[in-house]
Formats: sequence, structure tokens, C-alpha cells
Amino acid sequence: MLPSGYKRLEYIQSSGTQYIDTGYKADQNRRVVMDVQPLVQIKNAWLFEGRNTSTQARSGIFFYYSSTKLWTSDWPSDRQNFSEIAETDRLLIDANKTICTVNGYSLTHTEKTFQSDYTLTLLACNTGGTISGYANAKLYSCQIYDNGTLIRDFIPCQTAAGEIGLWDNVNSVFYGNSGTGSFIAGPEVYFPVYTPAIVAISIAPNPAHVGDAVLISVSAIDVEVVPSKAMYLLGEFQSGEV
Repeated sequence: MLPSGYKRLEYIQSSGTQYIDTGYKADQNRRVVMDVQPLVQIKNAWLFEGRNTSTQARSGIFFYYSSTKLWTSDWPSDRQNFSEIAETDRLLIDANKTICTVNGYSLTHTEKTFQSDYTLTLLACNTGGTISGYANAKLYSCQIYDNGTLIRDFIPCQTAAGEIGLWDNVNSVFYGNSGTGSFIAGPEVYFPVYTPAIVAISIAPNPAHVGDAVLISVSAIDVEVVPSKAMYLLGEFQSGEV
């Protein structure tokens, strides 16, 4: 549930200088579920990462354009490619510990125990506190689990003050842009509001019982009460009188 004045968005879009710092330091039990649409081919464009060095405590996904030109799942001592996925496909990612699934295609990494000392970032790569590898993409949603427990449930949104970012529905915290510039807001999401039909009751005095009233008709459209005193008498209906 978003706070009052917030707008839920279909997505937030990075132009290549924005990112989200999740505050979470990944280990071998991490799971990241992400719905994201890359927009352009960018060398080393990371969708999420938080690592000590380029070879230690790696746990992210990126697009390595200069070499394999493939989306790649990164894991300590084990880097593997998805040959079935194009550069700008919309990606449904489920990076669950050693198993990474993207758009239904899965690969399994070698088991390894690790702990990153740096926070996981979305739409960029955090290497030892240095941010690089920005992605130009639309982010529709993202959830982070720690050993099966949901710890972040990110919803694209705009605050009452107009800031674009992600609302964490687990901890009730807003995460704004940690980079430069501003995220681009996607369309506002409207949810249908259920409005039950208003049943109007038309009643009139019952000439046979002074002070009582009888039901004339029930309508979901019109309200007709004759005379006005009958509205007061509604509260005195008994089952035998209707």
C-alpha cells in the first residue's frame, strides 16, 4: 500500500545515469526477481550487482556487449551466458541462489559461499563502492529475498513531492535515485474501484396501518419516497410488512 499522495507507476525508466541502492549486501542465499525492459545496447550494462571487486563476491546480471554480446549471469568464480535472449528483450529474471532463470531459460552456477561487503544496486553495478555499468531500461518491479524471506518488494512510484523511485512494500520505505538526473516516470497505474449498486427503496404509507409503511418497489437506479415521513419509518419495518 502506497502512502497518501503517492502515485503507482507502471515502471520507472533510467536514462543511463540513475540507479537504486537497495541497502542489501548479498550472499550465497540471495534471490532477486526482476521485471525489466532494456532499451538500448550498452557495454557492461548491469541490471543488479553489489560486489567487493570484479572477481570477488559477484552476484549480478549484466550485458557484456564488447565481448560475448550476451546477457550474462555472474556468480563467484562462475560466469555464464544466455545465448537464447536478445539484447533488448523484456526480461523476467529469477536469480535464486545458484539457479538463474531468465524468460524461462535456466542455468546453474557452482555452489559457493560468499558475502559481499557492498550493497546491491539496481540498474547499475556497485564494485567496492564505485558505481558504473549503468543500464538504460524500464524497471517494472523487483523483489529481493534473503534465504527465502522477502526483504524488499519494490513498486515503481511517484511521491507526493513528485520524486520518482521505488516504494518498498516490506519496510514502508521510499528509495529514490542515488545517481544523477531523475528517473522518467512511466504511466500511472489505476486500479478499478468496486462500487456496489445502490438499491433505492420506494415506499408509501400503508392506509390499513397508521404509522406503518409498505414496500412499493426496489430499484437500483431511482429513489422515490412518498411521503418524506416514510423514510423515517423505514427503521420500523418488520419482516411481515415487506
